[in-house]
Amino acid sequence: MKIVVCVDINEKGINGLDVVAQFWRKHSFPGTEVHLVHVFETRVYAVDLYAAVYPTPEQYPEIDEAVKRIMRTKAIELVKNVPAPDDLRYVVLHAADTREALVEYLKETKAELVVVPTRGLTGVKGMFSSSFADFMTHHSPCPVLVAR
Repeated sequence: MKIVVCVDINEKGINGLDVVAQFWRKHSFPGTEVHLVHVFETRVYAVDLYAAVYPTPEQYPEIDEAVKRIMRTKAIELVKNVPAPDDLRYVVLHAADTREALVEYLKETKAELVVVPTRGLTGVKGMFSSSFADFMTHHSPCPVLVAR
């Protein structure tokens, strides 16, 4: 089985991996391939008469290594008391549209399940915030497990 876990590199996102560990304790499958994926959003800024992009492609290797180091550290903590997946991969993507990039990655890798964290915003905050989890439930090519 191939599982893609969306990882947001911030305190809430990293702590959300605990939900994935709980799921893994109950539902680990032999031969499972797990991809921990973080999509780093590239931004384009208008500066005088030209467009500036951040980060630049030259900065990608440094960013990728830092993000993978954070994911590895947390993954080691998570699998202490559970069997590690047979194949654990750390992936960093760079894209202007993080949601579309992840959908493309799911298609390319032929993922069988995607685990998506949610902040669980409701009311007015939820109405005006674009929900990544909601987008994935409507556009993912595979089943979605939403972790709160």
